[in-house]
Amino acid sequence: MTRHITAVILAAALCLAAAGCQKTPSAADLNQSPETVFNMATEAMVKGNDALAIDLYYKLDKSYPSFKKYRADTLYRLGTLLYKTDRFDEAEPVFAKFAEKCKDDDRLRKVYEKLIEIYVQDLHDEDKAQAIRDLYAKKFKESPVLKQIDKTMNVLSVNEGSGSALLAMDSGNIGIIKMQKTDEIDREFYPVRNYVLKSVKSPDGKLIVEKQKLDGNYYLFFGPIGSRMAKIGGSSGGYAPQWSWNSKYIYFTSMNWQNKERKIKVFDTAGKNTRELFSAKGVGPLLCISPDSKKIVFTYLDKLWIMNSTGNSVTLLSENINAGDIRMIAWSREGDSIIFLKKNEKETYYQCEFGRREIAIGN
Repeated sequence: MTRHITAVILAAALCLAAAGCQKTPSAADLNQSPETVFNMATEAMVKGNDALAIDLYYKLDKSYPSFKKYRADTLYRLGTLLYKTDRFDEAEPVFAKFAEKCKDDDRLRKVYEKLIEIYVQDLHDEDKAQAIRDLYAKKFKESPVLKQIDKTMNVLSVNEGSGSALLAMDSGNIGIIKMQKTDEIDREFYPVRNYVLKSVKSPDGKLIVEKQKLDGNYYLFFGPIGSRMAKIGGSSGGYAPQWSWNSKYIYFTSMNWQNKERKIKVFDTAGKNTRELFSAKGVGPLLCISPDSKKIVFTYLDKLWIMNSTGNSVTLLSENINAGDIRMIAWSREGDSIIFLKKNEKETYYQCEFGRREIAIGN
């Protein structure tokens, strides 16, 4: 009988959500026991209705504070769903609460790892990231995962100075104000370097994207390292894949050999959807993504261009710099410059400093 009532209530809630109602019935409105609400939330989560599952887990956490039986499951699932749907500012306090209340839970390791990612990549709070990292090291000791965490924190931490301010600008306001040649590259300063490669690992070391042949055509496939890979929709002819610094997006180009146009596309690994951002004749194959994943530098007619990762504000960076035949390009971790290397110039790097477009370009 209880199972039947739960199914009826869940169906009604699903119908209300589908109808666009502003408010999903709360646990209190439905006058249900916390066990029933937990089962409703779990069923919604299994069916892929993340919005309803989040609402019910929230109600369970806030409306039934004395309900301890599935507290750890509630917090972990709520935090994971919020993280999955990019609601990082909400996921952070939920995961922090789990870490405080469930110190002996086997999932604490994963919660610490997600908290570190949120603090470094999304909230840019390096002090909190370091504090969680130290707790992780104390509890779980040295491990390959800890080494990867340290590497990720080093790669993704963004200076709050001029580079951060530049990244906050619209692409249309950014230009190259200075260019100089150098015979070496500071690999810590330019930690994510972009090449034309068949396969590329994500910066966090968990995923891989790879070009594979299928039914006479080439496509891009991605998945966890060492596991079965899935084909990326819309990746026919996909070439030179690159990861965003937060390991959530895959950017790539594809050439239409009939009209000679090259498309720039992005694949969302969470939403599993591919969008076209730009298309034109004369676009180069290599892309360079900013540390905050909000901007893309690419070549068009042998010049450097920049655009927002939404595909708008496509802007020429400099009239004076020839960027043809680039074989490597990298964005600085501070966000205030890029560096590139040409195919026919073995050890000559071109370092380009960004600034506001109003400033006159000089060499």
